[in-house]
Amino acid sequence: MSWLAEFEALIAEGKGQSIEEFWLSKLELGVDDPDPFLAANLALRRAGKKKEALLLLELAWEQAREQKAWRAVRAFAEECLRLGVGDQAKLRADLEEAIRHLWNGRPSLSALLAHFNLRQHKNPVDACEELETWLRHDVGEVFAMAGRGPGRVVEANPKVGVLRLDFEKEKKVPVPIGAASRHLFPLPPGHFLRRRLEEPAALRQELLADPPDALVALLRSFGKPLSVAEIREALGSLLADSEWASWWNKAKKSEFVVAEGKGASVRYRALAASEAVEELGQRFAAADFAEKLELARRAKKGTPLAREMAQALLAAAQREPAKEAFAALDAARKLGAAEEDVARAKATILEKQPALELARELTEASHRQEVLQYLLDRGDAEALAGWLFLETNPRLLRLAAEKLLELGERAKLEQFFGQVFLHPARFAAAWVWAMELTEGPVAKLVAAKKNPAAVLRLVDAGERKEFAPYRARIRALLSPSSWVAEVLKKDLTEEQARRLYHILQAPGVLKEERAWLKRAVLARFPQLAAGAAEDTAVPALPKTVAWLRQQLDNLLHREIPATLKAIQTAREEGDLRENFEYHAQRARQELLSARAAKLQADLSRIKLIEPAQVDTSKVRIGCQVELQAPEGSTRTVAILGPYEANPEAGIYSHASGVGEALLGRVVGDEVQLEGKTYRIARIAPVDEAHVPLREAL
Repeated sequence: MSWLAEFEALIAEGKGQSIEEFWLSKLELGVDDPDPFLAANLALRRAGKKKEALLLLELAWEQAREQKAWRAVRAFAEECLRLGVGDQAKLRADLEEAIRHLWNGRPSLSALLAHFNLRQHKNPVDACEELETWLRHDVGEVFAMAGRGPGRVVEANPKVGVLRLDFEKEKKVPVPIGAASRHLFPLPPGHFLRRRLEEPAALRQELLADPPDALVALLRSFGKPLSVAEIREALGSLLADSEWASWWNKAKKSEFVVAEGKGASVRYRALAASEAVEELGQRFAAADFAEKLELARRAKKGTPLAREMAQALLAAAQREPAKEAFAALDAARKLGAAEEDVARAKATILEKQPALELARELTEASHRQEVLQYLLDRGDAEALAGWLFLETNPRLLRLAAEKLLELGERAKLEQFFGQVFLHPARFAAAWVWAMELTEGPVAKLVAAKKNPAAVLRLVDAGERKEFAPYRARIRALLSPSSWVAEVLKKDLTEEQARRLYHILQAPGVLKEERAWLKRAVLARFPQLAAGAAEDTAVPALPKTVAWLRQQLDNLLHREIPATLKAIQTAREEGDLRENFEYHAQRARQELLSARAAKLQADLSRIKLIEPAQVDTSKVRIGCQVELQAPEGSTRTVAILGPYEANPEAGIYSHASGVGEALLGRVVGDEVQLEGKTYRIARIAPVDEAHVPLREAL
């Protein structure tokens, strides 16, 4: 039972002498903590014994003065002043003396005491409370303010009731003293935010040297769980945006940091060293599979807890889907699981699900390699052949291909390459890999495919979104150090060079590579430069250009591959001399290839028509012209490029008779069109929305 409870029991018994004796005995033991005395005195007053209570309060004040217990002196003096008991002048003097001792060393103490003058103030208790508010926010004290971070008080002016603080980015920010307690949060020495203000360079070095320890120190400074956003805000400018992700991924792996909650509500808390292992084990036992993987990263390899976690993950791996199962195997290895235990768990996974299904599900190349190794060890040619169509990693493609050759399955490998070269966009990773092969038995199978046509395809692939993940590798292929340079020197015909040069004239993503290719082509066929200068541009609206590119895409990646496949099918039917279908498909293939070449050439010479920017002071490409006949009838014609020409709709090519007759004319000019005289009444930009696209080339 506390002494306050004993005191209340005496009050209930009504023994006045016992109450006084008990009070005096407690005073003799010391009054360093005045709170129990104040609570006991209040209880006595509430029991209707106010006179006795005031007498005991005065005794407590005098005892505190004798003991120089300044916290108690202040508390008892304030209470006496509030209740109007005792020598008021002496109480005021004692209150001031207590403040001097309690706040000794504060820069503004003397000035504030003079300003508030507790000895003369009409309400010394309220004045003392306001005085201490100023002292808590005195010059030199450091606080945090939401949205501004840490700052130091540089000025305290009670005359106007305003503090001024220097923050990291803003100086002399005014804060009314009445708002200080609500908006300024004190930062004791050693607090992370205070160190950010006072020693940013040293703190940054600590952050970079040991991210996990730095995160623990940050969280312990705040004394509460923080969200990722709050942690990032606490770091301020100590870390650049480019450094944050890497730092955070390292920091959150600390064994002393735990995440609480899920999704947007997740918070991170720092554990004490003594509770870290126990807490981690409990959380791991109760967690779902995904959280178990995250928590496993926090355990120290080789510890009893790490071994328990490893066994639990190996057991879970045999129940989970492929992707999660292999992640569990990885985690178990990192925790120190015996390799034979990992091998047994992996064997169970591989026996449970077909290898090709695993290949479709696994996104990590290291996981797919484990499955591929299983097939390599078994020498399963059918599965390996199927694997090639699913794989994207060049090293794993090489392993599977070489194993097929070793097994004598050259035909299966040739069939795979046949599909890859027929549909490069569908098998983009495998096609780029095949173009990269230079040595070994597999490279010999594709050597013949490294020809001028392949160079054209590489240039095209470098600009296509399907090949975006492999663009860096395509850049390397289209460089002077690759086989492409040799093909340009020895195998390129003038017609192929002309097609390639036209393609390279158009702008593209691979600027440096295209520039080098142009130089290489012109070095072999310098006459192309003169021919290119004579070419005329092909004007076209933006939507027409987009349509032309769709048509080219359809030719290159659907119609031509389908025709080549039909040729292959027809070839397999026997004697080609009597094979009508074979010859028909060959003719179609040549037609489509010529059409594609023409489109590529035209697209390389496109000059965009921007109607909104056309100067209508005279008739130009992109203008709509209103013509007036002598009898008053009108006719409207538009002058565009060859791919928009549609005379039935009044749209003429710039190279047509109508186009040549109108270009360069101004309003008021008379022109002869199709045997009839017209006067130009008006020139305006073409309304692109009313220009129909062709249905076909």
